[in-house]
Parts: sequence; structure tokens; C-alpha cells
Amino acid sequence: MILEREKEIYSVSEITSSIKTLLEMHFTHIAVSGEISNFRPASSGHYYFQLSDKESTISVVMFKSSAYRLSFSPKDGDKVVVKGSISLYAPRGSYQIIATSMSLSGTGDILILLEKRKQYYAKLGYFDQSRKRELPKVIKKIGVITSDTGAAIQDILHVLNRRNKSIDIVIFPTLVQGNTADMMISKRIRQAQRMKDLDVLIITRGGGSVEDLLPFSEEAVIEAIYESKIITISAVGHEIDNSLSDYVADVRSPTPSAAAEIVSSSSDEILQQVISKRDEMINRVSYTLNLYKNRITQFSTGYVAEKVEQKIHLMRLKNDDLITQMVDSVLKKIALKKRDYDVLFATLMALSPYTILERGYSIVTKGSSPTPIKDAADLLLDDNIEVTFHKGKVSAQIQSITNKG
Repeated sequence: MILEREKEIYSVSEITSSIKTLLEMHFTHIAVSGEISNFRPASSGHYYFQLSDKESTISVVMFKSSAYRLSFSPKDGDKVVVKGSISLYAPRGSYQIIATSMSLSGTGDILILLEKRKQYYAKLGYFDQSRKRELPKVIKKIGVITSDTGAAIQDILHVLNRRNKSIDIVIFPTLVQGNTADMMISKRIRQAQRMKDLDVLIITRGGGSVEDLLPFSEEAVIEAIYESKIITISAVGHEIDNSLSDYVADVRSPTPSAAAEIVSSSSDEILQQVISKRDEMINRVSYTLNLYKNRITQFSTGYVAEKVEQKIHLMRLKNDDLITQMVDSVLKKIALKKRDYDVLFATLMALSPYTILERGYSIVTKGSSPTPIKDAADLLLDDNIEVTFHKGKVSAQIQSITNKG
């Protein structure tokens, strides 16, 4: 029995070992709330910080494997709930929390943080309506920054395939949640700037909790959108969701599908515009010809009038031929673009994880990480996993692991 030896002198190592055993035996699964201070992210990926309240302070260590799964970027002053276990570091005789997860202490705190950030950037003029740019009348090529395996990109491709297959699409794949997502999103926005022929850049993801959408309200993303030379559309979540990217982008779209609707004119609409322009040209030319015809009629008779009439007739025929050639050329280009897009879309769908799921396969992810698990060695007992099928998802907990090389 630990610490039962009365009147016996312990060595420092003995008493420390006994205390360590007591602490680590009785405080294995704890949740502690407090405020972060002295936050130090190490180059190894581990986090070191203090957790404090009005009267006490305790040291916390969060290793890289746990830090990677966070849905926000911790900093001094954040009020959080840390989950983990107590450990005593014998060489210093000090105890600390080994954190396995951490969350902001409440949605209310997140909303307060976002409101302060919103006011800060509003004062700097980042959200001014006067700096927002209009979408081009003709959009030929768009960039999409999102997860390449998420529902958002599938929604966008479906809408463009239905409305206008001639639009070229460049996908910049990125994480859309987690504490490193904001840096990856901002990196992709800056990467897109190097493509000079992009007409519009869509930054998007599907719906989620306030914590899930937090990367799109982080400073790195706000700054990258503000600096973008390409016209931007923010389409984050559903209609009721609201991220700071919506305020700084040139255009805000309520959903990914709506963003695709905004940038795409349907083939029928384009054809109607061509026909409308053709009719407008015919009317203008006819009006001009009739105007000159009437003037000539007033001052000319006989042979001169007949020659002028023939000239007018030839001009009308030539005008009709030019208009017909113009319409045929536009329709031919639309048909060629449609054929190219069909090939690209078929290739993309063949490579899509959702196509593989239809054949009976599934995707396994751990916790909140979007990265698929490829090896049983990446899992531990009691890990929570999510299995995605062609239709639906299930959550499970690892009960046993068998490694087969």
C-alpha cells in the first residue's frame, strides 16, 4: 500500500514516485476549465501553456497528434475546457495536464471573439461596399478553394454541368476545418493569384457548427481575401451561417450551389443573348437603311433610285450572311466547349471518392480529421472513428486492432 510506512524516512525519489502513482491513478480522465496564458507552440508541433483561474495555475502539454485535431488556433486569453490526465514530472517534482483535446468554453465566447474581430476589420475598411467589385459579364474560368472530397465541390460541379459546361474549373484543394485550415486556405488564395486567366475565385465549404466554420473567420483568411486581385465569392455553409469571409469578399453567396448559379449563365441564356443582339443589330441596320432610302427617294428618281435600291438589297443580304455566320460561330464554340467539359467531368467523376463508394467501398476517418485512415496501425483502442458509405455515415469505437502487413 502506497504511503503506509509510518515513521520511515523516504528518499526524494520514493516520495515523488508515490505521489506520481497516486495522481496518475486517480486523475486519468479529467476536464478542466480556465484561461490560456504563456502559450508556446513548439517547432515539433507540441503546445505548451498555462491554464489559470483567479486563484491557481497549472501547466498543460498537448502533443502534436492531439494539437493537429483542434478546430481553432489557441492563443493567450482564450477561455477553454481542456480534457486529459494528470502526470507528474519526477525530475522537477511538478505536475501537469497531458491534454488530449481542447475546446473554447462556449459558443458565446466564440461569437464575442468574432464580433470583436468584425468590428476591428470594419474600422480598417475591409468590409466597405465601395471596394467591392462587380462580377464580369462573361465568365470563362473559375477557381474553387474547398475540400476536394467534400459535398461543396460536388454541388458546384453538378450545377455547372446542368447550366453551362463551357466554364473551365480549377480546384485548389484545402482543409476546411481544424486549427491549420486557415493557413492552408490563405495559402491557396495566394496560390490562385498566379493564374492570370481566372475570372472569379470561390472560397467555399458546406455547413457546420460555429467551431467548424471558424477558419473562414480567421485573420489569415480575411487578409488573403482582402489582398486578392481576383474577384472573390464567399460561399461558406448554409443560408443561416455567417463567416467574416462573407463580409470581406466581393460577393457573398448563401450556399456553394448558389455560388455556381451566380457565375454560370445557362446555354439557353447565352443563346438567347446572341439572338437578342442579332435582332438588335438587324433593327439598327434596317432603321439606318430605311432612313437613307427615304432620303434618296426624296431626291432621286429613275435610274439612280433603282441603283440605290439594288445597293440596299445587296447590303441587306450581306448583313444577313454576316449575322448568320456570327451565330453559327458562337454555337460551334459552345458545342466544342460542351464536348471538352463532358470529357473532363467524366474523368473527374471516375476519380471521385463518391464513385468508389458506390461500388461498396467506404472511407474511415478518425475523430474530426478529414484525412482517410489507410493503415490499422494509425488507430488506437477506444479511438472514435467515422465510416462513410455511399449512402450515410456511422460512428464507431475501436474495440480491437489486428495489423496485417
